[in-house]
Amino acid sequence: MNNDNENVPVRASKMFRTLSVIFLALQVLIILLILLIVFNKSRARKIEAVEKKRVPVEIKVVSPKKVQDIFEIPARVEAWNSVELSSEIEGQVIFQGAKKGDKVVKDCVLLRIDDRVYAAKKMKAEADILKAEADLSRSRRLFESKSISEKDYDVAKSARALAESESIIARAAVEKCEIRSPIDGYLDELPVDIGEYVNAGKRVARIEEVERVKLVVGVPENAVRVVKNGMKVNFMVDEGREFHGKIIFLATAADNSSLSYKAEIEVENTDLYFRPGMIVRVKVIRRVIEDAIVVPLTAVMPRYGAYFVYLADSKDMAVLREIKLLFISAHDVVVADGVKAGDRVIVEGQHMIRENEPLRILNGSGDGME
Repeated sequence: MNNDNENVPVRASKMFRTLSVIFLALQVLIILLILLIVFNKSRARKIEAVEKKRVPVEIKVVSPKKVQDIFEIPARVEAWNSVELSSEIEGQVIFQGAKKGDKVVKDCVLLRIDDRVYAAKKMKAEADILKAEADLSRSRRLFESKSISEKDYDVAKSARALAESESIIARAAVEKCEIRSPIDGYLDELPVDIGEYVNAGKRVARIEEVERVKLVVGVPENAVRVVKNGMKVNFMVDEGREFHGKIIFLATAADNSSLSYKAEIEVENTDLYFRPGMIVRVKVIRRVIEDAIVVPLTAVMPRYGAYFVYLADSKDMAVLREIKLLFISAHDVVVADGVKAGDRVIVEGQHMIRENEPLRILNGSGDGME
């Protein structure tokens, strides 16, 4: 009995020590958990602070592509042929063969002037020829019979020639009473009416040949070497539609006022889409680069007389890079030096960052940016 009573305190002591160790371990574990939570919160705050410092940007990965060096110059549409007609005689208009806006064909009568006076002069000239021929025939016989002198015979010959010249003038005057179109085209002006009296030299009609037109353009010096006669070129109108034509003339010398070289481009216009006086933009390809390094024009920043872009490095830090421009193509810049394929060019937000500043890329890899 005594042995059992003595073992009870010993077992209680061991259990107490065990519980004390477990309790202490739990306390240590709780303290460690508290410290871990505090550490994680602190780390999260630090990460959040760093992320807040990162500037949001968008990037575009540079990849080589085929680029055309195209320059655009304005051109004026002109009629293929424009003819102004004036009356060569005076008289009253008695007939109109067309009205303004009509399509006319070559040799059709536009106007007819009263020809009665001119017809009478023609008849008189023809009668004078008959009389002069009879006088010449009689003078020839008399001269051959030596009844008149050679001088008298020469006078008869001169009279015959003079009568013939007067007849030619009279016939021409009658023909000029009809004013005919010298070309196929459209009657754009007809400033006289039936019954109106016109004087010689008065402008009476203007005809425009527009089923074929020409674009007149001034080619700048830096592009004239690539422009050739017979070369096909494209051009655009305000609606964005694109057409093509062929160069048919290029001036040898530059215009003194504009210092450009006049060129004419032939364009078919059967549907009358183009009208004289319109302005279009002619596109000429100066050169083609197969594997050009291109960055968006909006990404380029002019500074200190040079050009720069911001890149995002492998750690998403901003890097300022100077570039050399080759030429501008539409909304892009072709780069000669400073950027290579695979570089990540910042295209949005670049004006809000500084070099070596952390970045937050909003559009992932940037491969889909245009």
